[in-house]
Amino acid sequence: PNPTNNKSKLEVEVLSSDADVIVYDLLGRVIQTHKINPTMKELEIDLSGFAKGVYSVSLKNNDINVSKKLIVQ
Repeated sequence: PNPTNNKSKLEVEVLSSDADVIVYDLLGRVIQTHKINPTMKELEIDLSGFAKGVYSVSLKNNDINVSKKLIVQ
């Protein structure tokens, strides 16, 4: 869900190779990194220990570079 209170799920429909999921704070600092592979359909992101605010979640590999905002309440 977006906004979220603590945990959110990133759903991936099609992934051709391994990818990095990077969570950034509002200042562009990396606060979490995750690895996913083509067999994974979702990834749980836990932001329960972080301050309320707007974060950016990026999915990156050789074929994909997508970023979305995630709001923590």
